[in-house]
Amino acid sequence: MFNAKSRILQSNIYYDSNSIRKYVFHNSHILYYIHVLTYMQRENVINSYL
Repeated sequence: MFNAKSRILQSNIYYDSNSIRKYVFHNSHILYYIHVLTYMQRENVINSYL
């Protein structure tokens, strides 16, 4: 009984760390996309001034 409980606890912790990793990766992807977009906009503004 106790062994099964600890096993469930371990799997929950593993799942949480895995989902957090996925969440962080997904967000960093979005942040990178925003960064690229703002960089491209900045280049367009500079080119329009030149």
